[in-house]
Amino acid sequence: MFAGTRVDVTYEEALARAQAFSPGVVVCDSCDRVGPTAAAVGAARATHGIAGALPPPFVAAMDHRWAGQLRARDLRARPRLGYVNPYPDL
Repeated sequence: MFAGTRVDVTYEEALARAQAFSPGVVVCDSCDRVGPTAAAVGAARATHGIAGALPPPFVAAMDHRWAGQLRARDLRARPRLGYVNPYPDL
C-alpha cells in the first residue's frame, strides 16, 4: 500500500505540488514513500515518526517495492537527512 498503490495513485499530484512549492526539505511519515519519491527530484528528505523503528522485514519489503517505483520514474532515492521523533521518550 504505502510503497506501491499509494505512490501510483498520488505521485503525480505530489510531484506537481512539490515543484510549485520548491521545498528545501520534504518531511514524511516513516511509512510514506510518496514524499520521498517527490523529494527524489531535488529536495532533501527527512522522516518523522512517533515510536521506535519499524521492523526490518517490513522496511525491507517497502524499500524493495519503492525501488521499482523509482526505477519506473527514472529517479534515485535521496539520502535521508534524519529522523524526527516528537515523542522521543516513547
